[in-house]
Amino acid sequence: DLHGNPVALRAVLNEFRNRGVDEIICGGDFIGFGPWPQETIDEFLRLDNVAACVMGNHDRNLMEGFPAGTLNERFSSFAYWSGARIDGLAAAFLGALPLDSYFEAEGKRIYLVHYPLTADGDFQAIYHDPSPARIAEMFSYADADIFIYGHEHGTLIQQYEGRWYINPGSLGCPAAKRNIARGGLLKIVDGSVSYEALEVPYDVTATLAAVRAGGHPLLPEVLGDFYGVKE
Repeated sequence: DLHGNPVALRAVLNEFRNRGVDEIICGGDFIGFGPWPQETIDEFLRLDNVAACVMGNHDRNLMEGFPAGTLNERFSSFAYWSGARIDGLAAAFLGALPLDSYFEAEGKRIYLVHYPLTADGDFQAIYHDPSPARIAEMFSYADADIFIYGHEHGTLIQQYEGRWYINPGSLGCPAAKRNIARGGLLKIVDGSVSYEALEVPYDVTATLAAVRAGGHPLLPEVLGDFYGVKE
């Protein structure tokens, strides 16, 4: 969940480079909440080692519109505010992203999606039960060794019945921790899987200043819920 925050993205990318990361996996939500959607997409498009990338709910809502009665004004305002700040190339990139992706890495089958899908191809409603059995149930329609997802901004790493379920947490929305960008390192060596959660520090000052100056809809809510700032 990059959410229009290229400052946080650069911090994580620098950490990846320092740690010798081979390939990058991204779970979507390039827009929404953050002040720089265009710059975030531009930064990502400069990468030459993306293994897989999918569309987030904010990206999808902007590209496809809002089904009547299913999304409220709060989320539409976020998406359209961001949409007014991206060019045609960025919009085409978002529109071409798949909802989910399977790929192989070192003999392991990986499934990437922003959040588990329904039979109709919609994102499932958030179910606030973090138990491994419940998470596995939400992914029961897919077959993989490793499942990577986002949407719920907190980090959650679980193993259940021989499978991994990984939510790295939101990169672009630090919430109460204020000045960290989340990511993670997935390692597969000789069939053995490990995962290291990352909280990369960065200076959030410029991002907060741009949020305040940008005419963002529902500014106090954005600052409080997604940047941990109560005003």
